Amino acid sequence: MLILLLKLILAPTFVALVSLAGRRWGLQVAGWIGSFPIVAGPILFFFALEQGTVFAAEAAQGTLMGLVGFGCFAVVYSWTSRWWDIPFSILASWSAFLISGYLLAPVQLPLWAALVVGLGASNLARVLMPKLPARPHVSKNESASWDLPLRMAATAGLVYGLTTMAQKLGPGFSGVLTPFPVASTVLAGFTHYHHGGEGVARLLRGSINGMQGFALFCAALSMTLIPWGLTGAFVLALVVCAVAQWVVLKVS
Repeated sequence: MLILLLKLILAPTFVALVSLAGRRWGLQVAGWIGSFPIVAGPILFFFALEQGTVFAAEAAQGTLMGLVGFGCFAVVYSWTSRWWDIPFSILASWSAFLISGYLLAPVQLPLWAALVVGLGASNLARVLMPKLPARPHVSKNESASWDLPLRMAATAGLVYGLTTMAQKLGPGFSGVLTPFPVASTVLAGFTHYHHGGEGVARLLRGSINGMQGFALFCAALSMTLIPWGLTGAFVLALVVCAVAQWVVLKVS
């Protein structure tokens, strides 16, 4: 019962905080904050609790390969949102993620090679995304009272579905699906509604910029979960991620 409550509360709360940060500091900062493992971290934590640390360590390594899919999602949604509506953009970007995940799930690489692939995919996605004007367009759309609760509800549903399917999918495919753009889809969809395609591109560029820290989080977790246990591994991975994200923020 406690695990179920955490699934329904933890990640949605993080999404709400990222949404509020975007209203305060802008979409690119919100995307950067959203690149922290606010959804993948809880998912891997639940994997470790429910399936064991060996399963979670393998899933964390598979998550690095899943960053290819996240890069595909970000590039496709950034471009399609310029011409198409929200449902089509989500469908196209999810298709890009799932196709790449299906192709990469059988691929077995050592941890260092998977980390190189994940980091390389993020850098390539940054190059392929639309160029942005120096000054952001200011949208007249305002957030409605239902906006934030709906974001949280959508996030809770997606997290619950993925963790429920984990045992059937196995650690490899579960890992590739772990960076499924749960929070990013929710944030991008509402950004698309309020700010249009340019706003989506700013948000997702911020997300891509922060993927280096996300990748290092997954690598540290995969390396230390078995020898260090759940608490030690997650503490170290979060510290590594925070340091990497701070460096990215300073140089970007």
